[in-house]
Amino acid sequence: MLNTGTKRLSVAENFIDVMMAHPTFEKTISGYQHNLTGTYFAAGQLTPDANKSLYTPIYRLTIKPDKYTVVIYDRNTFFIKIFNLAHFDKSRYRTLVQALIDCDVFIHKARVADPTAKHKRESMRLILKRDFGLHEYEWGLTFNGEISNILLPVIQREAIVNIDDCYYLNKGKRIQCKIKVYNVSALAEDRRGKPYQYIVGDLMKFEVTFQREFFIHHGYATISSFTSQIAIFSLLLTDILKQFNQHLLKKLTKFETKKLYSATGTTKGNFMDKLTNPDSLQTLLDGDLLALKKQLNALFTVIEAHTSATSANTAATEAHTIAVNANTAALTAANNAHFLSESSAFVKEVEAKTIKENFV
Repeated sequence: MLNTGTKRLSVAENFIDVMMAHPTFEKTISGYQHNLTGTYFAAGQLTPDANKSLYTPIYRLTIKPDKYTVVIYDRNTFFIKIFNLAHFDKSRYRTLVQALIDCDVFIHKARVADPTAKHKRESMRLILKRDFGLHEYEWGLTFNGEISNILLPVIQREAIVNIDDCYYLNKGKRIQCKIKVYNVSALAEDRRGKPYQYIVGDLMKFEVTFQREFFIHHGYATISSFTSQIAIFSLLLTDILKQFNQHLLKKLTKFETKKLYSATGTTKGNFMDKLTNPDSLQTLLDGDLLALKKQLNALFTVIEAHTSATSANTAATEAHTIAVNANTAALTAANNAHFLSESSAFVKEVEAKTIKENFV
């Protein structure tokens, strides 16, 4: 997610009307401002018996330029959020530029007589780089059932806050990364609305949320560098490892560590290698999948052996058929030769009788 912070933006004077005219427009109350003191309270902070006449509601305006992007205006600040990233294969940076164009809220100040679409895109790109800053980025890793079961005790031990069985492993007003772990399986459709219960085999998800404070102190993480998922992961790799190691791996007992490495078929060294492989953020840590791959390889070996045996049998059958055909041809030739021999003898006998009768 991006935000504009305190920076002044080149927006249309009627940008609220423009947002309200958008087919996806939504308006919700984000909080209240006290009429006398100007103090702001989030929507859930006011008590039910509070005198609402003393407060002015603050509205959050939202539009969706496309199915992946949301543009939000709240308390004089614009936010742009890209979601559903698991199925997003485009450049985040280019998509954000396009979102600024499509929402039609920001002003393109042309410096040429006849501006083209390219000029407008370049103008929006400059607005994005100059006026917006990275606000929040989430990275998550879902463990398989076996690993989840091993890590659950340390998660419960180390959790500072447990809100609806979502375990927060750190806290603070100005923390750079927020760490939480939660049960993905418990969010399934058939378990919603039911009392939370951990069931052996459930999948736990480790999630790192990089906060605005992190991006302020790490200049290498810029908007233009946030392109593909792999590029972002590679950029934040060291920081991801630091958080995982600090909040989970180092907190394991020797027995739990041994169980973890045994479950993943790794050692301390190559466990981290697998964790840092962009192509295996989830799958290579899954012991069940590794076992399945071994079974598939064994199955392919059996299939290949069976195919080879079948090919050999086919070759033998073809050789037998050729031999049978050869024998048949030989027998046919012999029979033909015998027939011709008998026919020739019969013809000679007839000729002899005919000659004899002619001379009598």
